[in-house]
Amino acid sequence: MAVLHPKYVIVNNFIMVAVIYLFHPGVFI
Repeated sequence: MAVLHPKYVIVNNFIMVAVIYLFHPGVFI
């Protein structure tokens, strides 16, 4: 993987968590 700036990594992780939350809300409940 290409080296990304920390802020981009944080944004990417946030998007992944948001997608997981939308598709699997039961995991966070």
